[in-house]
Amino acid sequence: AEQIEQTNAEAFQDVEKQTTCKGMAESTFNSSRSSLDRTSQVMTEADLKRAVELLLNARSIGFYGLGGSAVAALDGYHKFVRTGIPCAHNSDYDMQLMQAAQMNANDVAVVISHTGRNQQTLQVLATLNSQNVPIIALTSFGNSPLAKDSTVAFISVAEEINYRSEGLTSLIAQMSIIDSLFLMTTVHGNIEMAESLGRVREAISQTRTEL
Repeated sequence: AEQIEQTNAEAFQDVEKQTTCKGMAESTFNSSRSSLDRTSQVMTEADLKRAVELLLNARSIGFYGLGGSAVAALDGYHKFVRTGIPCAHNSDYDMQLMQAAQMNANDVAVVISHTGRNQQTLQVLATLNSQNVPIIALTSFGNSPLAKDSTVAFISVAEEINYRSEGLTSLIAQMSIIDSLFLMTTVHGNIEMAESLGRVREAISQTRTEL
């Protein structure tokens, strides 16, 4: 385990040592790969099953994220809207609060925050908790308020390197977690979900020009 940690640390630090553009690009990709590897290692079967069970039985799914995490929240909405499960997403903080106030124990909230300590995100979290909404959290810090106050938490492993926020590798890992949950949900979905996915695929195909 110690050797793996050392290898991962070297991958994150290597970017600063490069002198060519190609070298810096390759090191950036290496740091992302390291983040993905470590994130997949800390996910458990029990947490994944619990999250998929919540998603499959949800009356609706709300996606919440501010700042850089808004990108992952939008990605989650973009994917899960295809399932036919009613989904909601707003990038505006006030709208997120209103959205959260309308949810209840029959719904599921996916709340994303790199630090898990963003004050506005924690206000959204408090609103959701007051409504007894099950929460799937995505954060880089397992001891954060977001992770502790969620139903199930997935930790995106990322390390900070100079000149670049660790939020970037965290974001890539979080989007990969969302992608995994989407795939698991569709695989375990019912006939109605399969039909919804098919209709969306057909509708989207109309937007593309044939070669």
